[in-house]
Amino acid sequence: MSVKDTEYYDRLGVKTDASTDEIKKSYRKLAIKYHPDKNPGDTAAEEKFKEISEAYEVLSNAEKREQYDQFGKEGMSGGGGIDPFDIFGSFFGMGGSHAAGGRPRGPQRTKDMVTPINITLEDIYNGKTKKMKVSRNVVCTTCGGSGSKDGKPMQKCKECEGQGVKMVVRQIGMGMYQQMRVECKDCRGKGVKVVEANRCVPCKGNKVVQESKILNVEIDKGVQENKKIIFSGESNQEPGLETGDIIFVVQVTQHELFRRSGSDLIMERKIELVDALTGCAFKFTHLDGRSVIVEIKSGQVIKPGDIREVQGLGMPMYSKTYEFGSLFIKYDVVFPTKLSLEQSTSLRKVFEPSKPPTEIEDGEKVEKVTAVPCDLERLNNRRQEYQSRLDSDEEKGESGNGNGTHVQCNQQ
Repeated sequence: MSVKDTEYYDRLGVKTDASTDEIKKSYRKLAIKYHPDKNPGDTAAEEKFKEISEAYEVLSNAEKREQYDQFGKEGMSGGGGIDPFDIFGSFFGMGGSHAAGGRPRGPQRTKDMVTPINITLEDIYNGKTKKMKVSRNVVCTTCGGSGSKDGKPMQKCKECEGQGVKMVVRQIGMGMYQQMRVECKDCRGKGVKVVEANRCVPCKGNKVVQESKILNVEIDKGVQENKKIIFSGESNQEPGLETGDIIFVVQVTQHELFRRSGSDLIMERKIELVDALTGCAFKFTHLDGRSVIVEIKSGQVIKPGDIREVQGLGMPMYSKTYEFGSLFIKYDVVFPTKLSLEQSTSLRKVFEPSKPPTEIEDGEKVEKVTAVPCDLERLNNRRQEYQSRLDSDEEKGESGNGNGTHVQCNQQ
């Protein structure tokens, strides 16, 4: 899959197919270089530090990276922003925001749910309402989001002492160790948990249950590909957090007849040589189901690659659906592979053929040849052989007389 947006990769100075280790290595180097503590009062360095931290936060996470590669920044889910000092602290095994002066976070919200919605060119031309089934978590109504039968709050996890994370030491080399934070498995990173005997039955102590819902997604006429259709507050719910959005990203399936270019349509049409010279007409079915006949009037000669425009037969313009772009038709003229003697004679009567050279000067040597169809594969092989000989000759020239010894002229 091709990467839609490379900005995050550019910030870290890595290629789009970089491994996780390469991304980590680049972030480590840049984070140390641009950290505000190392560049006091330098706003440009602080901004750079934020940018590389944002890029690392996405590219170091396999799920987020896949989402970014497919949809770019525009299709990324929101999350209330990221704290670059938390990322830096987590990477180097420090205390996150505590190590950076305890910088306050913004309002917390659940992650947006981003999903593609595949539509056809006909859907965009005519407009459509598409039903999309989504599954999401909602706060359990039985326990009110407490996770317990009696509604009492959860108890602090003893395993991580309520932190949600545990500090572990990992050996990274000979005599080298790294301290890092990992999510507590006992409480799943929550810092609190419900005693098993007091767990709410419907949600099993998870505070939320899953539900399916049908959303009616309105496809407006003329909508552009990658357009985001947002359903506010419809993402996963979680107690104490603002609910994120469900975002559908428009993806258009390839059409067998048309290609879209903004508000215009492009189609290719093959016509016979006789039709290109004498005129013709052909019929096609448009995106709204109507039949359209396109006429090439007699006398309007069509050359190979010619493009003709039909105004008003393009796509409806977004937000101005009463206006339409143009249809551009690119003609491919199909020439006959051979002609009979009778056909050649008839054409010579209609068209004035070029005259062959007849005048030959005294003493002039003349050779008469016949051109035949070119074998492109044979031609390409011959070129490669020729280039190989040139390369071989250059190597011999660099080695002096061809025996590995250099010849030096005597100085006078």
